[in-house]
Amino acid sequence: MKKIIFTILLYCTITSMNSQITTTIIDVLVNSQTTINNCNVLDFGTNQNNNLIIYFKLQRPQSLPNGGGTLRIYLKYNSNSIPQVIGVPRNILDSYWTNTNYESTMNCDISASQIQVSGSSISVEFETNGGIKTQSCEYPIIKSTPPSFSFTPTTLSLPCGDTSSRTFTITPANIPSGANVTYQWSYSGGWSTISQTSTSLTLQPSSGTSLPPTVSVTPSINGVTQTTKTCSITRSGFTSIASITGNSNLCSSSNTYTISNTGTNTITWSCSNTAIATLNIISPTSVTLTKIGSGTVNLVATLTNSCNQTTTIPKSVNVGSPILPATVFVNGATYTGYNQTLNYSLSGSSINGGTSYQWSVDGQMNDDGGLTTCAWQILSGQGTRTVTLKSGCISGMVVVRVVATGGCGSSNTKYIYVTVGSNPCPPTLRLSQNPVKEGNLVADVIYPPNCDTSARIANTINNEIKIYDFNGNVVYKSKQNSDKLIINNLEIKKGIYLLQVITEKGEIIKEKIIIE
Repeated sequence: MKKIIFTILLYCTITSMNSQITTTIIDVLVNSQTTINNCNVLDFGTNQNNNLIIYFKLQRPQSLPNGGGTLRIYLKYNSNSIPQVIGVPRNILDSYWTNTNYESTMNCDISASQIQVSGSSISVEFETNGGIKTQSCEYPIIKSTPPSFSFTPTTLSLPCGDTSSRTFTITPANIPSGANVTYQWSYSGGWSTISQTSTSLTLQPSSGTSLPPTVSVTPSINGVTQTTKTCSITRSGFTSIASITGNSNLCSSSNTYTISNTGTNTITWSCSNTAIATLNIISPTSVTLTKIGSGTVNLVATLTNSCNQTTTIPKSVNVGSPILPATVFVNGATYTGYNQTLNYSLSGSSINGGTSYQWSVDGQMNDDGGLTTCAWQILSGQGTRTVTLKSGCISGMVVVRVVATGGCGSSNTKYIYVTVGSNPCPPTLRLSQNPVKEGNLVADVIYPPNCDTSARIANTINNEIKIYDFNGNVVYKSKQNSDKLIINNLEIKKGIYLLQVITEKGEIIKEKIIIE
């Protein structure tokens, strides 16, 4: 039986003066239940899927010879969004028209996810075969905020031994007026019920050592099941305030170590290297370490609680004197000039028992007059693994030494030999041209083949350049941070001169040059 639909013509239109065709939505039937006209609001409520039957009317003047074109339904997500075509466009033929009118219906489906709670709309647009468009009014579309449920807590971490009660709460929101909401709680053995309301449940773990199962609740609205909410139950991590007391240095014989604040936990002891120290258990909370060798060991107490969780309490103990193993050595220059700043460092990481590092220099520390003007100096870094030294001004060989010190004394010595003054790899100067023409001088500082210049390169190269006339006057001077020396536009008179270069290590290189 055909439904009787009360309609009111709506002329909320946008009319194109070129086409003279008016596009109008007469009314809209929503889900075969409610008819909406006059561009009033289409309310989808809580429906997730919605069917619309749109009754439309096209009108043209008597003088317009052809009414062919395409009719489309447009959906806007909000007022600022670009309209999207929904449903199947309708191809309108001129033969469909009755004189100046054409009335019919179009269907479309709109899901709740395609619109907002408010701000969405639909309209109908007719485009003639000539490309002229006219649009109907826009029907606003709204929907009800969907029902929702929040559950607290969603996760619960229980410490071992904790049997205190916990309350779980479900909170509804946006429930339709008059709706019947029920809740089905679910939990199995491992919990004891303390109290319960329609939206909350208070439970107590039955055991402090066995983890209880998850707790969940399933809401229903008017008998329609909603998404189940669940709280997962986990065991908290095991931590302890226990600590081990005892001397951090085991220099000789044995030391006693005691752990406190262990509670009722079971204690297991271990030593990381029994070749350095052996372990003897006196009581569950007390042990002795006996020195066997030298190095560093970790004394570890492992605590196990009633839930079979474990945590470790470590203590590092230096046994015997510190050791600088064979893999550790001193890095730095093996040659230096006079009064130069040098850096030396102790490489490697396997240094057992060292807490401080003492550097020294073996060699002549005074000049012939007994003064210290030529003495080696420790500028900075004493006590650390890197030291900065200033070389003396006495030629010869010195030894830079370092020992590690700790609570049980000093380690073996690591050292490096350093030649002072007498360079085993003396540099020379190589001029690109001599005589020098047009005031452009180019020279290179050259080291003999097979010489290790890495220590020099590791520092900032700083060559001091001077040119002397044969009366001993300095006619030119500069500094360059490269072994390629370039002087352009050298403005000195023609003649014979002496070019002198002093490197950052105090090496002096001289070469006679002719200026033309």
